[in-house]
Amino acid sequence: MTAPRIPLTIEDMERCWLPETAIRLVEVIGTTAALALIQEFGGVEIDIPRKVGPEHRLASLVGLEAARELVAHWGGDRLYVPKADHAVRCVRNQEMIRGYDAGLSEREIALEYRITSRHVRRILNSPSPSPGQGRPKPDLRQLALFDE
Repeated sequence: MTAPRIPLTIEDMERCWLPETAIRLVEVIGTTAALALIQEFGGVEIDIPRKVGPEHRLASLVGLEAARELVAHWGGDRLYVPKADHAVRCVRNQEMIRGYDAGLSEREIALEYRITSRHVRRILNSPSPSPGQGRPKPDLRQLALFDE
């Protein structure tokens, strides 16, 4: 039995600097399915079929319902799946923190995410990201390359 994942808000995802495409994926197919898609295909374009059944690779990766949602939104199109390594870890960590706050044990979280309980403790004890973390702050001494 796996521990239930606690859904994140769009604000959580923006805090982690998820690319717009990744946020849209989460809105359409949910956090868990979007993260699975990003981890499998991050950085490349994928062809979304017009129809998908339970035997399709996409359905086995993200689940049949999420695969059908992908088809409903992007069926027949080519979809760029962002890589977003840092953002994926950030979202995963926020999801773990929410799960812990909702009553999951460190052990359940470690088993669900396939990491050590020591790493779970490290994540739970680390400060949560705030807007501005993850991206370098601009050097105000330098001129802008383009006028805004």
